[in-house]
Amino acid sequence: MTTNDNDAPMPEHGECSICHDTYKGWGNNAWPINDGWCCDACNWFVVIAARIALMQKGRQMTKIDGVCVHPSVTASRIINEIEDALYTLDNPGICIACGASATDCEPDARQYRCEECNRLTVYGAEELLFYIG
Repeated sequence: MTTNDNDAPMPEHGECSICHDTYKGWGNNAWPINDGWCCDACNWFVVIAARIALMQKGRQMTKIDGVCVHPSVTASRIINEIEDALYTLDNPGICIACGASATDCEPDARQYRCEECNRLTVYGAEELLFYIG
Protein backbone atom coordinates (compact mmCIF):
# COMPACT_ATOMS: atom_id res chain seq x y z
CA MET A 1 0.00 0.00 0.00
CA THR A 2 1.25 3.46 -0.91
CA THR A 3 0.35 6.86 0.55
CA ASN A 4 -0.68 10.07 -1.14
CA ASP A 5 0.60 13.58 -0.39
CA ASN A 6 -1.43 13.70 2.83
CA ASP A 7 -0.04 10.35 4.06
CA ALA A 8 -3.48 8.78 3.70
CA PRO A 9 -3.31 5.12 2.64
CA MET A 10 -4.14 4.50 -1.02
CA PRO A 11 -5.57 1.01 -1.64
CA GLU A 12 -4.44 -0.94 -4.71
CA HIS A 13 -7.92 -2.45 -5.04
CA GLY A 14 -11.06 -2.35 -2.99
CA GLU A 15 -14.75 -1.68 -2.77
CA CYS A 16 -16.09 1.56 -4.21
CA SER A 17 -17.47 3.67 -1.37
CA ILE A 18 -20.24 4.98 -3.65
CA CYS A 19 -21.58 2.06 -5.73
CA HIS A 20 -19.95 -0.72 -3.65
CA ASP A 21 -18.56 -2.55 -6.72
CA THR A 22 -15.03 -3.91 -6.54
CA TYR A 23 -12.42 -1.90 -8.41
CA LYS A 24 -8.87 -2.72 -9.44
CA GLY A 25 -6.00 -0.28 -9.35
CA TRP A 26 -5.52 2.68 -7.09
CA GLY A 27 -9.09 3.96 -7.01
CA ASN A 28 -10.03 7.63 -6.76
CA ASN A 29 -10.57 10.00 -3.87
CA ALA A 30 -14.36 10.11 -3.42
CA TRP A 31 -14.47 13.56 -1.80
CA PRO A 32 -16.88 15.42 -1.67
CA ILE A 33 -19.32 12.50 -1.82
CA ASN A 34 -17.67 10.71 1.11
CA ASP A 35 -14.25 10.23 2.67
CA GLY A 36 -13.51 6.90 0.96
CA TRP A 37 -12.20 5.68 -2.38
CA CYS A 38 -14.25 5.07 -5.51
CA CYS A 39 -14.13 3.30 -8.87
CA ASP A 40 -13.39 5.12 -12.12
CA ALA A 41 -17.06 5.20 -13.20
CA CYS A 42 -18.23 6.84 -9.97
CA ASN A 43 -15.30 9.22 -10.13
CA TRP A 44 -16.28 10.41 -13.61
CA PHE A 45 -20.04 10.49 -13.21
CA VAL A 46 -20.57 11.32 -9.53
CA VAL A 47 -17.46 12.77 -7.86
CA ILE A 48 -16.28 15.09 -10.63
CA ALA A 49 -19.85 16.30 -11.21
CA ALA A 50 -20.13 17.10 -7.50
CA ARG A 51 -16.81 18.94 -7.51
CA ILE A 52 -17.88 21.02 -10.50
CA ALA A 53 -21.16 21.84 -8.76
CA LEU A 54 -19.19 22.96 -5.70
CA MET A 55 -16.99 25.22 -7.79
CA GLN A 56 -20.03 26.73 -9.45
CA LYS A 57 -21.67 27.36 -6.07
CA GLY A 58 -18.40 28.53 -4.55
CA ARG A 59 -18.91 26.74 -1.25
CA GLN A 60 -18.17 23.55 0.62
CA MET A 61 -20.63 20.70 0.45
CA THR A 62 -23.18 20.26 3.26
CA LYS A 63 -22.93 17.10 5.37
CA ILE A 64 -25.74 15.37 7.22
CA ASP A 65 -24.80 12.67 9.72
CA GLY A 66 -21.33 12.54 8.18
CA VAL A 67 -22.56 12.08 4.59
CA CYS A 68 -21.98 14.75 1.95
CA VAL A 69 -25.29 15.88 0.51
CA HIS A 70 -25.68 15.29 -3.23
CA PRO A 71 -25.68 18.58 -5.19
CA SER A 72 -29.19 17.89 -6.52
CA VAL A 73 -30.65 18.07 -3.00
CA THR A 74 -31.54 21.75 -2.78
CA ALA A 75 -34.05 23.71 -0.72
CA SER A 76 -36.19 24.43 -3.79
CA ARG A 77 -36.28 20.73 -4.74
CA ILE A 78 -37.29 19.72 -1.21
CA ILE A 79 -40.04 22.35 -1.12
CA ASN A 80 -41.33 21.20 -4.53
CA GLU A 81 -41.46 17.59 -3.29
CA ILE A 82 -43.43 18.66 -0.21
CA GLU A 83 -45.82 20.84 -2.24
CA ASP A 84 -46.44 18.03 -4.75
CA ALA A 85 -47.27 15.66 -1.88
CA LEU A 86 -50.07 17.98 -0.75
CA TYR A 87 -52.17 16.72 -3.68
CA THR A 88 -51.29 13.03 -3.46
CA LEU A 89 -50.92 10.34 -0.83
CA ASP A 90 -47.15 10.27 -1.33
CA ASN A 91 -44.73 10.79 1.51
CA PRO A 92 -41.64 12.09 -0.27
CA GLY A 93 -38.09 11.38 0.73
CA ILE A 94 -34.73 12.05 -0.88
CA CYS A 95 -31.46 10.14 -0.74
CA ILE A 96 -28.76 12.58 0.35
CA ALA A 97 -26.00 10.34 -1.06
CA CYS A 98 -27.15 9.83 -4.66
CA GLY A 99 -30.02 12.34 -4.97
CA ALA A 100 -32.69 9.74 -5.81
CA SER A 101 -36.31 10.45 -4.89
CA ALA A 102 -38.05 8.01 -2.57
CA THR A 103 -41.66 7.43 -1.58
CA ASP A 104 -43.38 6.12 1.56
CA CYS A 105 -41.11 8.06 3.93
CA GLU A 106 -42.48 9.53 7.12
CA PRO A 107 -41.88 13.30 7.24
CA ASP A 108 -39.28 12.80 10.00
CA ALA A 109 -37.62 9.75 8.36
CA ARG A 110 -33.85 9.47 8.80
CA GLN A 111 -31.41 6.97 7.36
CA TYR A 112 -33.85 4.79 5.44
CA ARG A 113 -32.34 2.49 2.79
CA CYS A 114 -32.14 3.96 -0.72
CA GLU A 115 -33.43 1.68 -3.49
CA GLU A 116 -30.95 3.23 -5.95
CA CYS A 117 -27.62 3.23 -4.09
CA ASN A 118 -28.52 0.81 -1.26
CA ARG A 119 -27.19 3.16 1.43
CA LEU A 120 -28.99 4.23 4.61
CA THR A 121 -29.24 7.82 3.42
CA VAL A 122 -32.92 8.51 2.65
CA TYR A 123 -34.51 11.29 4.70
CA GLY A 124 -38.08 12.53 4.74
CA ALA A 125 -38.48 15.75 2.80
CA GLU A 126 -39.71 17.68 5.82
CA GLU A 127 -36.76 16.45 7.88
CA LEU A 128 -34.35 17.63 5.20
CA LEU A 129 -35.74 21.16 5.46
CA PHE A 130 -34.17 21.40 8.93
CA TYR A 131 -30.75 20.75 7.40
CA ILE A 132 -30.97 22.37 3.97
CA GLY A 133 -33.66 25.03 4.26
